[in-house]
Amino acid sequence: MNEQKIFFTKDTLIQYVRKISPRRIFFVHGKTFNRLSLAQAFDDFQAVHFTEFKPNPLIESVDAGVKVFRENDCDLIIAAGGGSALDVAKCVKLQAARDVPFIAIPTTAGTGSEATRFAVVYKNGEKQSVTDVCMISNAIYFHAEPLKILPPYQRKATLLDAFSHAVESYWSVKATEASRAFAAEALRIIVSLQEDYFAGRTGDAENLSLLYASYLAGKAINISETTAGHAMSYKLTSLFGVSHGHAAALCNAGLWRFMQDTAAVKELSAIIGEKTFRTLLLDGELIYPLTDARAADFDSTLELLTRSVNPVRLKNFPAPLPENVIREIYRAILRGEAIE
Repeated sequence: MNEQKIFFTKDTLIQYVRKISPRRIFFVHGKTFNRLSLAQAFDDFQAVHFTEFKPNPLIESVDAGVKVFRENDCDLIIAAGGGSALDVAKCVKLQAARDVPFIAIPTTAGTGSEATRFAVVYKNGEKQSVTDVCMISNAIYFHAEPLKILPPYQRKATLLDAFSHAVESYWSVKATEASRAFAAEALRIIVSLQEDYFAGRTGDAENLSLLYASYLAGKAINISETTAGHAMSYKLTSLFGVSHGHAAALCNAGLWRFMQDTAAVKELSAIIGEKTFRTLLLDGELIYPLTDARAADFDSTLELLTRSVNPVRLKNFPAPLPENVIREIYRAILRGEAIE
């Protein structure tokens, strides 16, 4: 595909849309999008707005989106939101409109989905991974305003997702010189701004930098893919409702300890200094028990989590990961002890 176009101003974005001259836009976004000044910029265009999806979107939402897209003869897709909005839009594009232009407007500094060929949807409670290069957006608009209104938990969890992407990409067996360069630059930006961002003290310039860092981390995993941290995170989300980025960081905290003597972690430590999964989780007050260790179902929950990890997804991890190590990482997470 052609190189992605990146816009940092509303005017350049709207000029790009005018050049496309769409009959009707299929606009995927969350319900908070209408609170943004950007929403009014599209008043002059014919659009159908699709908002019928939830975090960790279901395949049924994609099917509904495909139906709406086709019934309204849309010829441009725009998605504004976090990973869920972008994933729905990507899957609609894959099923109904592979050649239709796609503009991504990320509203969190986290998923980097605007840079990747991946999407995730859930079917019957189980994660389904979708991969196709047609799902990479043609253009991206980085808009600082949405980051100002993110709830504190979402702000923290999404940045932890970007941090996880960069770390996992760096130590992936599929890492390349290019993917490690993307990951390293993403990490440098994140660790320099993380404390102020968690505290809600960043301005537009810093927020745009963090959106760009998330994008770079997305470009990194688009090459290397994710590893064990993500493979272990999905069941935590489906069982306990823990946000995806939070779950990935909890898992990666344990994996970091397992990997602490490797060359990759030593290189990462030189990049990020004292900022690790442990410090970010503690800064965000995001380490706490997910279940009572005395509960009757603790052991069964622990075994369910351990068995949930797809061994195929572990192939990108740079070392054999024994089942007993996976179990102990989950045990620490459930007890609120998930630190390096």
